[in-house]
Amino acid sequence: MPRDNVPKAIEMMPKIEALGGETEVKLTALAPVFADGMDSVMISYWFKSMAALGNTIDNIGMSEEYQSIVTQASELGRLLRSRIVTMI
Repeated sequence: MPRDNVPKAIEMMPKIEALGGETEVKLTALAPVFADGMDSVMISYWFKSMAALGNTIDNIGMSEEYQSIVTQASELGRLLRSRIVTMI
């Protein structure tokens, strides 16, 4: 994403976090400040369990509000990778 769009992307985080309401969803956003990756933002979503992840995707991730934010974000840059990681 153009570096000028990074602050706009960071401004979206409270909107996304607010959609979680009282759920066990936590959000972390990182923006590198030097070296490689200065044109990127890394977002991590944290869930208490895989069941919580599934419920969040079903109830929030597919909502019109969240999809609207995703559409806005796509105007700022592109998604390079997405993954789900669990502790074993």
